[in-house]
Amino acid sequence: MASIVSLAFADPASARKRKRRKKPKATLYLDAGPEPRPQVRAVKEALEGVLELRKEIRFVPLSQLLEDPAAARKALKEAKTLTDKGKEQLANLEVEEGVKTIAEGVIAREALFHHIYNDPDELEQHAWLLADLAVAHYMAGDEEATRKSLLQAFLLHAKMEFDEKRFPPQMKEMFSESRFLADEMGTGDVYVETHPAGAAVRVNGKLVGLSPVAAKGLGTGANLVTVALEGYKTSTQRVMVQGGGESSQVNIDMEPLEDSPMQGLQEGLSAANDGGPAPGLTRFSRSRKTPILFLADVGGEGDLVNLTIFAFDGRKKKLAGRVSGSISALDPAPECKDLINTLMGALSLGKVKKPVVAKAPEGDPWYQGLTKSKWFWPAVGIAAGVVVVSGATVGIYYGTRGSSGPDHRRTLLVLPAGAPGVGF
Repeated sequence: MASIVSLAFADPASARKRKRRKKPKATLYLDAGPEPRPQVRAVKEALEGVLELRKEIRFVPLSQLLEDPAAARKALKEAKTLTDKGKEQLANLEVEEGVKTIAEGVIAREALFHHIYNDPDELEQHAWLLADLAVAHYMAGDEEATRKSLLQAFLLHAKMEFDEKRFPPQMKEMFSESRFLADEMGTGDVYVETHPAGAAVRVNGKLVGLSPVAAKGLGTGANLVTVALEGYKTSTQRVMVQGGGESSQVNIDMEPLEDSPMQGLQEGLSAANDGGPAPGLTRFSRSRKTPILFLADVGGEGDLVNLTIFAFDGRKKKLAGRVSGSISALDPAPECKDLINTLMGALSLGKVKKPVVAKAPEGDPWYQGLTKSKWFWPAVGIAAGVVVVSGATVGIYYGTRGSSGPDHRRTLLVLPAGAPGVGF
């Protein structure tokens, strides 16, 4: 094999230094007993899906927070130390040692993949670490392992291109061949079953559903399957997909957590229902660095799920809002969205300093003519909105953001309860 003149391991994600406004962490605890019925599981999945789409928070599944967060951060730092050491070994042409060290660091990160997939930068960084591992295998003369690492990197970073600063020029042909192989082989399916059932299944960080579930259309290569269930250890394992429309099955035994704060959350939900103080929720919020907690209590029969959701603000150490509703498990997403929209407004996470509460007018609503205008709802869609909950009255304060700062508002729309889009 031709000699390699120089190697560089730049980190595109960190090099860009993206400036992002920090979002508060938020999580959801839904008390549905040890074996929730399928309708409740469907509603929970819909609630999590709605929360994941909220732009003002970073939703973190509860199962991820049940582990010791300090231990997870420490383990991720140790994994980074390993990968950095491996890159240094490769730069010094200590090839065998470099392959082993980088591989150990990558495996250590994959064990903590549920702490990575929520962060786009971390996810991209992991893909580039797999590319670094591919370089290490290439230097060692192992072409098969090189292709496997590249295929896995493509799964996490579909738009990865050949970087002459990272890859030796001799690898360009193999990079192109691996990309061609991934396209030609197509996709495959994996049926995921867990014991016990009901675990949230993600593939390469994307939610598939609750086990047992079929993950379809997966790319060729080692896909990362993560399973998470409250009260059990979250785990990730590599599952090979051959492509060509082939199917495979994986069975995962969930390991119970030895020390779980579930009891504290259950007590907090009970206190919220009774209207009393909930110091356990404050402790959980602080220890998990998660200021926003959503606590959901469920009931009902058949396809109808009665739902009460409390919002706990850990920064203010108190309940910030409460909503109730009946959700159809046949199509829960729209009604869950309405509930969450109202509850999120009660948290006042936006830039609005003075809440506005609207009173329902007599006769025809004054805004009726506005809502028929073709520009009205598109304008509302791009506005910064806050719902204000005060007794039985619900109003919405919308303000479009101007160029002079995030608090500058050019328009004001106050919609009383029952307005289109409010949901109540």
